Amino acid sequence: MIKNLNFKNTDQCKNCKYISLCRYCPGKFKMSTGSLHIPPQWFCDLGKAVYNNFIKGYCMIRKKYLKDFELQEAYNIISSNMSKLGFVIKKEDEVIWKENIVNRLKVENCFFYLVYQNGKICGFVEIVISNDKLIVSEIQLNDKVKNTRVLLKILKTLLQDNNFKSFNDVYFYINNKNLKSIKTFTHLGGILKEQKGNSSLYCLNRNNMVNYFKKFNISVN
Repeated sequence: MIKNLNFKNTDQCKNCKYISLCRYCPGKFKMSTGSLHIPPQWFCDLGKAVYNNFIKGYCMIRKKYLKDFELQEAYNIISSNMSKLGFVIKKEDEVIWKENIVNRLKVENCFFYLVYQNGKICGFVEIVISNDKLIVSEIQLNDKVKNTRVLLKILKTLLQDNNFKSFNDVYFYINNKNLKSIKTFTHLGGILKEQKGNSSLYCLNRNNMVNYFKKFNISVN
């Protein structure tokens, strides 16, 4: 009976964003409230507490291994962004990109982060340490969070990461067609260092970033 249970239009759980977090169980509802459709309050409180304390808002998590769905989400984001810049994305590009990411994750000097907003993957950041340089080779965000505020949160995370505290400069590769990103990074003090094919290398100084954050009362300690 419970397996085939459908939501009623009056169910408070039907469109609740905490339903995957509260340990939703109609059987326990029945034992607690006498109804399969009415949860006890502590279920709702648990779902809200998990969301507010562990999921709500922005976070950035380093990944040494990507599950299939995480790899697919990352690819969907970069392929969508590249298409909007005018690049033609082919099916074989997906296979090659995924293989390259999986292989790079095995390299010691490669750091890969998934960016989350309210528990959902909204972007990724790939960082490489090469020739004593800290290089952000990719920052890809979906359209829903593609703004300066999220970029600043990413930069703040990098400033606070113990793996990168010895570097005074951060280098970024930006596609030459991505005028919005170029404008954003130059506004933050990024300096053009080198042009390579479709991309250009920009440099941001750590002290300049820290001073920029201080202007907006953002702590980076």
